[in-house]
Amino acid sequence: MGRYGARWEGVLRSFLEVQLLAPPWRARRAFGAVLREVRRLEAVFSRHRESELTRLVRQGGGRPSPEMREVLAAALALKEATGGAFHPAPAHGGEAFRFVGEEVEVLAPLDLDGLAKGYIADKGAEAALRAGARAALVNLGGDLARRGPGRAEVLVEAPSTSPSSPSSPSSSSPSPASP
Repeated sequence: MGRYGARWEGVLRSFLEVQLLAPPWRARRAFGAVLREVRRLEAVFSRHRESELTRLVRQGGGRPSPEMREVLAAALALKEATGGAFHPAPAHGGEAFRFVGEEVEVLAPLDLDGLAKGYIADKGAEAALRAGARAALVNLGGDLARRGPGRAEVLVEAPSTSPSSPSSPSSSSPSPASP
């Protein structure tokens, strides 16, 4: 398995790490496919530069792309499932948007960063498989996506018990988590 990393200082301002199970000639192609998919979807979901999301917010709505519609639908479902603990416009608090037929009416500035990063990681891993990797693990700033055979072990560090002191190796230990 090859490990490829790139600092993503663009819109997402996140580290991108890609691990691939593929021969070297396919790994390069698969890594390129992941980068292209991340860049493409960043142009859809960015809040920090001109994107489909910023245009929808500025115009008060419009016809969303299939990717935007999928993430907006997930945002509504998550808001409902959490009783409002997750909110696609946390600074606003009220109704953020609504679907009106094939269009979306945007009522508040949207913050889809957490959902969008996970969605982009998922799509990046899928792009790696389409480009010839047998398996892929995409880490986009802590949002993980894994596709293909086998398993990956993810370790999560236990949080510090003291809110004023940073966690140290002696005060916490990694705990395995299922991907």
